[in-house]
Amino acid sequence: MKTKSWNLKRRTFLKSTSVTLALPWLECMGASDKTAPKKRFFGGYFAYGVPMPADDAADRLENGWFPVGEGKDYVVPSMHQSIMPMREKITFLSGLSHPSMRTTSAHKGADYFLTGADILKTYDKQSISIDQHVAQSLGKDTRFQSMVLSSFGGVNRPYRSSTLSFDRAGRPIPALNNPAEIFRRMFGAPTNAERNALASRGSILDEILSEAKDLNRRLGVNDRRKMDEYLASVREVEKLTERSIQWQDTPKPKIDPG
Repeated sequence: MKTKSWNLKRRTFLKSTSVTLALPWLECMGASDKTAPKKRFFGGYFAYGVPMPADDAADRLENGWFPVGEGKDYVVPSMHQSIMPMREKITFLSGLSHPSMRTTSAHKGADYFLTGADILKTYDKQSISIDQHVAQSLGKDTRFQSMVLSSFGGVNRPYRSSTLSFDRAGRPIPALNNPAEIFRRMFGAPTNAERNALASRGSILDEILSEAKDLNRRLGVNDRRKMDEYLASVREVEKLTERSIQWQDTPKPKIDPG
C-alpha cells in the first residue's frame, strides 16, 4: 500500500515576482487517509423478494418495504427504522425493472442480478458483475478489494447460483458463508503459518508464470487462447497474494469484544 509522506493544500499556487498560477488538482492534494472516508458499494439479493403490500393497504407502513410518499418527506416503514440516522444520505428507488430477468423466475436470478446478462442466452458468456467493476476502483487501496458473501457459500450451479459476483472473464467468484472464517479474515492477526504460505505461494506463482510463457510460444492458436485464460486466472491470484503480503503487517480495526 502506498502512503503519502506529504500533501499539498488544494489552494496551492505557483508564485513568481509578477505572476501567480493556480495548480491543477493533483493526487497529493487529496485529503489524508485519516480524514477521507472510504467509499463502499454493497449489492444484496433477496431470492424470495420483499413484502410489497398494495398502495392502499392498512399495513403498508408496518409490513411494507418501500416508504410512503415521495421526495424528502417520505414516511419510512418499520423495517427501515434502524437506518434512519442516515436518512439524508439514503434514496429509495421503486418501479425499476430488470429486463434480462423477465424470462425466468426471479427466485433464480442471482446469476444475473449484478451482471445484467440475458438469462437464456449468455450463462456461458457472463460479464463482470457491477460490484467487481466498482471494486477495481474503490478497492485498490483497501485490505480486501471485495468480500463476496452468501448464505450457502461457493458458486453452486447455473440458475441456482450461490454467488452474485463474477470476475472480468465472467467466471463466478466463490462466496464465503462461514461467520467464524469471515470474522477471522476481517479482524484476526495472520499466523506464522499463513505468512509462510503467502511467501511460498508467491514463489510458486512466479515459477508457474515463467514456465507457462515458454510453453505458450509452442502452442497452436486454440491452445494459446485457452492458456491465456488460464494465465489470466493465475495473475489474478498473484495480485491477491501481493495484496495480502502488503497488508499483513497493517493493524486491523479494533473491535469491542462484547
